[in-house]
Amino acid sequence: MGTEGEHLPDTHLKFSARFPALAEANAAATEATMAGGPLDERTCQLIKIGISLGGGLDSALKSHVRRALRADGPGGA
Repeated sequence: MGTEGEHLPDTHLKFSARFPALAEANAAATEATMAGGPLDERTCQLIKIGISLGGGLDSALKSHVRRALRADGPGGA
């Protein structure tokens, strides 16, 4: 679900504990989307940044910005 060593928000952890099958299905769908499409990691993260902004999801926004910067390699964009 999260990148190894990455802290997941409490909301996500509680959701996953309450609905483990749904959390697993979401993780599998996310993984398949990232692996199966023509988009690279950075582009996928930029899309998620837009979704996070539109949804007012501050924690997700910060997480996807960090991931997009990591996808660019050392030093970011």
